[in-house]
Amino acid sequence: MRATETADGYRLDGHVPWVTGWDFYPEFLIGAALPDGRAVFGVVPLVSGPGVSVSPTMKLAAMESANTVTVDFSDFLVTPEKVAFVRPATWARDNDQINIALQGHFAIGCARGGLDILLTNAVKKNLDFLVTAHAALLDELNRCRQETLDAQQDASEETTEARLQVRAWAIDLAVRCAHAAVTSTSGAANSVNHPAQRVYREALVYTVSAQTVPIMEATLRRLTRLP
Repeated sequence: MRATETADGYRLDGHVPWVTGWDFYPEFLIGAALPDGRAVFGVVPLVSGPGVSVSPTMKLAAMESANTVTVDFSDFLVTPEKVAFVRPATWARDNDQINIALQGHFAIGCARGGLDILLTNAVKKNLDFLVTAHAALLDELNRCRQETLDAQQDASEETTEARLQVRAWAIDLAVRCAHAAVTSTSGAANSVNHPAQRVYREALVYTVSAQTVPIMEATLRRLTRLP
């Protein structure tokens, strides 16, 4: 998104590939880059109109009920009363550093959802190896949660690599726990209505949510076991 400052506010142009909440919210907060590198944030309509074009809702593998759309802006005016704030040129980079570990909690929650299903299946099927798998993954989950909390305490540039590693760990763990839920459920997991299927699809969402290039790289390094 690009913004141009004018005498009557800011003019917006560009494409927003992901806006969740269509038909729930009449407006949303958008950020756009100014020519000098700063970012302006304003409240804009989540409905088609002059200068605003909202797409049909997307067909998604998970969380489709949230009604996600794309939005295009063409010379749309954000008047001063609709401007929320303006951030300095370094804001986006600095904010990405803070969010590296913070966003990992969603993946950790997804992992716990997979483990709940695994434990239910362990009790239902009375299989010792399912109990063993649950215990091992739960122990790893608790360690990952604690390291994620620790990583949030220091958002300096010196700890960026450590926070990237713990974020990649949370993502990897979410997928493995969801896969364990599917495995322990057997063929019933292929039903779109089964909780294991839902958690497995949600692991996809938390793999890419708030993803930056460094997070993508850290995730793939973990998955491929590269140094």
